[in-house]
Amino acid sequence: MRTLSLLLAVAVLGCSSEPSAVLPSPASAAPERQAQSGTIGPQQRPESDDDIRGMIGARRGNDFSYKYPRPQRPGDPVEDPTLRPVLIHRVDPEYTEQAKTARVAGIVVLQIVIESDGRVSGGRVLKHLPMGLTQKAIDAVEQWKYEPAVHEGLPVRTREVVSVAFNPSNT
Repeated sequence: MRTLSLLLAVAVLGCSSEPSAVLPSPASAAPERQAQSGTIGPQQRPESDDDIRGMIGARRGNDFSYKYPRPQRPGDPVEDPTLRPVLIHRVDPEYTEQAKTARVAGIVVLQIVIESDGRVSGGRVLKHLPMGLTQKAIDAVEQWKYEPAVHEGLPVRTREVVSVAFNPSNT
């Protein structure tokens, strides 16, 4: 009986028309709920359409716009060839003296373009290392030779991701 009267008192106090010091008002609880739910606040919104380019389903106004992959053009690297390229000549990178004395170890990850004749023609760095090791990896990979990728019976340009390892104990 005592528990029932206590619950009734709490229910009556919680339902009063005056704001309670114990119960937070819905307006003051909203920022906490918003922060917990992971929604984007005004300070985190992109500045322009250029900032959201490439996002799938980026909301602009009341409609959604989707970015579709552009069609393949002649000369573009083939994304999924029938036969992948095969490395036939590898040049190991040099270790810089500064990195050797600091005993820097790790891997450099590069995305490279392999031409239809098997030479490496370009690319970009996906993961770098300090003290000139990234440039040494690029210099070595530029000298690599491949048996080119084949798609529909013809040698084609393609992109590959390669990693170059640096370990000071192996030098």
